[in-house]
Amino acid sequence: MVFEKISNVDRYDLKNEKFTEAFAFLKREGLEKLPIGNFELCPGVIVQVQSYETEPAAGIDYETHDCHFDIHYVIHGLERIGVTGRDGLTEKGDYDPEKDMGYWEGPEYEGMVILHPGEYVILAPEDAHKPHCAVGEPCSMRKIVIKVEV
Repeated sequence: MVFEKISNVDRYDLKNEKFTEAFAFLKREGLEKLPIGNFELCPGVIVQVQSYETEPAAGIDYETHDCHFDIHYVIHGLERIGVTGRDGLTEKGDYDPEKDMGYWEGPEYEGMVILHPGEYVILAPEDAHKPHCAVGEPCSMRKIVIKVEV
């Protein structure tokens, strides 16, 4: 699934080398054995191997990234991710260019994507998203987020 406005359909090339490398990596065997942490897969592509507990959605802010796409891929666990366009949202604090991270107040109406093991979602810089949300009771997650430079 890719969440995007039709007006952006020609804005990005999701078949470029960076995305090809990212998806080839996600098809590898043994992802569950990778150590927690970050590493560069190739120039412009950072892999973040994460482990955490999901939380109630009400306590989590929306986030955006100006310089990267996010590919969220679940190894184990079950997670809801809030998804909405950033247009019209109210900024919550200052954008941090070092972390490429901005935070936002939630919209009046929001969509949610539920990711099961083996599923992914691609989030563009225009997309505000709220990861780490529990589906029912909180659960342990093992997830990979791949940051693909625009």
